[in-house]
Amino acid sequence: MSGSENVDIRPFVCGAAENDANSIQNLPGLTPSDSRFLRSDRIWRNGGGWVASTLLNPDVLFQPTFSVWRAGFPVPLVTTIHDVTPFVMPNFTPVSLLRKMRVQLKWAVNQSRHLIAISESCRKDLIEVFQVPPSRITVVHSGFNRKIFNPIPLPEPEHLAYAQRHGIERPYLFHHGLMQPRKNLKRLIQAYALLLSQDQKLQLDLVLAGQLDWKGEELLDESRKIPPARGKVIFTGPLPDQELAALLKRAQLAVIPSLYEGFCLPLVEAMASGVATVCSNASCLPEISGGVLRYFNPESMEEIAACMESVLANEGERQNLRSAGLARAASFDWGKTAVGTLRALVNSSRRSA
Repeated sequence: MSGSENVDIRPFVCGAAENDANSIQNLPGLTPSDSRFLRSDRIWRNGGGWVASTLLNPDVLFQPTFSVWRAGFPVPLVTTIHDVTPFVMPNFTPVSLLRKMRVQLKWAVNQSRHLIAISESCRKDLIEVFQVPPSRITVVHSGFNRKIFNPIPLPEPEHLAYAQRHGIERPYLFHHGLMQPRKNLKRLIQAYALLLSQDQKLQLDLVLAGQLDWKGEELLDESRKIPPARGKVIFTGPLPDQELAALLKRAQLAVIPSLYEGFCLPLVEAMASGVATVCSNASCLPEISGGVLRYFNPESMEEIAACMESVLANEGERQNLRSAGLARAASFDWGKTAVGTLRALVNSSRRSA
């Protein structure tokens, strides 16, 4: 398949399964392909996807995650790898899932003709862990929802209604995303407690938006240690995008203390929303943020607290972080992601061999 030839993309769809692809309409170069195997996630992951792909006989097969396929394919396979957590930081994966995820990831790496990594950091991990030749990996950054995450302020009554719903009564720090150990939120809560203890005049909440995942009870236990007089940790649970964006945009500071990330969409969403953002100096975070933010050692509670205190005390620096974050976030776009992904698929197809 050369660049001069037409490309026909055929996403698998099934009316009996909940899938965003079901809303795709036939367009030139985009033809949904119905597959009854999608009715069952288990069947699809354990052979159904293989059968559907074999029947379609494509020039190249795209796998957007490493956990879908379980059998070999007669056509070239391209897989997007979002992170290498099961190998790089195995302690951050439940033991009950670790072996399965390692087998799936290793299989995807070995069986794919080409890999798409969502950051240079992820690409580096693939090379170091699996000895993948650099020529077999293309870096394609993810995008974000610009209609939701932008610096346009929401009306005051709307924000107030959301804040009251969650009991937010003070200025607040903000973090959003799935709450799991590699997000380092237990240490963030400890740093927040230290921040309050060091400044007796400070009135500040810590809002954690997202689903409590593995070891989430540790975060609840840690949050109960905070004296409620001058601040509290607020767990909102998962939020609709509009409500999430409304709360994010009014935060004094967004804090990303992760120990490991493949791309970190919440970081980009915070910057794109015009929120002053600070983050850890680990993994892909300096790369994705372009080196324009304030950084801290995520393994040091004292350094996290000091970074937050320094930025909160300086409105000029917060404004600089807002401007720099907005400019950096503008470089991420789903259109660019689509073009980069399509280019990798075309170059890896049977016709290009």
